[in-house]
Amino acid sequence: HLGDKPESYPIEHGFDEMKEFAAYYPGVYNYDNTASWAHPWFPKYNPQYWKEYQEIVNLYEWEGVVGQPAKKVALIDYDYLAEFDVRQADSAVAYIKQHAKDAKPLFMDVNFMKMHNPNNPAAAFKGKSHLGNYSDAMLELDHNIGRVMDAIRAEAPNTIVVLTADNGAWQDGYPDAGTHPFRGDKGSSFEAGWRVPGIMWWPDHIPAGAKYGEMMTHIDCWSTLASMVGITPPPKGEMMDNNGKPIYFDSIDNSAYILGKAEHSARKSWVYIDGESFKALRVDIGGDEKEPWINIAWKYTWTAKDTWLGPEQNLGAIGAIYNLTMDPFEKYDMAMPASMSARLPKTSPGSWTGQDNAWVLSLVYPVLIDFNKSIMKYPSIKRFPGGASTDLMPNLQNPANPVPAMDPAKPPRIGAEGR
Repeated sequence: HLGDKPESYPIEHGFDEMKEFAAYYPGVYNYDNTASWAHPWFPKYNPQYWKEYQEIVNLYEWEGVVGQPAKKVALIDYDYLAEFDVRQADSAVAYIKQHAKDAKPLFMDVNFMKMHNPNNPAAAFKGKSHLGNYSDAMLELDHNIGRVMDAIRAEAPNTIVVLTADNGAWQDGYPDAGTHPFRGDKGSSFEAGWRVPGIMWWPDHIPAGAKYGEMMTHIDCWSTLASMVGITPPPKGEMMDNNGKPIYFDSIDNSAYILGKAEHSARKSWVYIDGESFKALRVDIGGDEKEPWINIAWKYTWTAKDTWLGPEQNLGAIGAIYNLTMDPFEKYDMAMPASMSARLPKTSPGSWTGQDNAWVLSLVYPVLIDFNKSIMKYPSIKRFPGGASTDLMPNLQNPANPVPAMDPAKPPRIGAEGR
């Protein structure tokens, strides 16, 4: 999602080696195969268009080592993708066995394609569940994770393992829809798009069976893992990268919480962004000396969108306030309870309703100011929603309605206007 050109490949951003790297493969969802999955209107039999399409969209598997040009391995089509995770597991197991006894520790990032759609299971798992492709693919994923874990236990037991997912489930994508208990969907402003399972494993260090109910993000893994192996990570905020370029570093060391040495997570706030759309803020606030165990998660939302590709509602100047600790499913808007659906509970007139909760703004406002300053100084990488070919980006902006450049001296107002 951050670019399908060589300058965006992992070996250009800290990795020594990459294998089974699929830079971008949207075409295999619908287009570039004659199987029944293929989009019926895609002009795959037009040689000129097919040639141009492959020049615009990087549909290939790549491998390479740092300091050398990446090598093109194969064109990824729907059938080739079916065995992709099997090859990744093969490579991961082989690499662990090859380097387990090295004096220098290693970091490995294994990104299985499943359970992302299209769930085309490998041949060995086709029909295994008797419940269709989705369940077959789930069995395959479980098996491949097990193979990697077996290799770690046998060859390198002193290993930290993190198992998680990149985003919440997409519920309206037949026949590969996922499921979850929260409100919303992948790509929405609600928790279903953001909360994902997370498992961390490190024998004799991370308490076995421990459960963590407070906030931690994927970007916190960098600082947390570095600290756990004895490397002092930089603090959150402005810093210079290895090339002397100023950047904003947003990773937080949460090792004390994970190792059972701290009662609360070090991550206290989060900004919800989908594509280039600002959606919500979350701030966690702990208790005092008398009630140190208390941790209340407050979320202030400016937009409402229940499905990834559905319409987005601007909630105006007031927005919505949710107490995620008491209401993780976001059913009860504490700012405007009377505006909620008739089938959801409302407050009766009295204390701690509606305007009485406006003080939550004082929690989110400092985070919002800090975010505004950082995004003005360090603007986001331009990207197409859902990720798209790098070559498409310069030409996708509507020339009749160009996006104006932001003036750092005039940060956008968060209110009834100028969102």
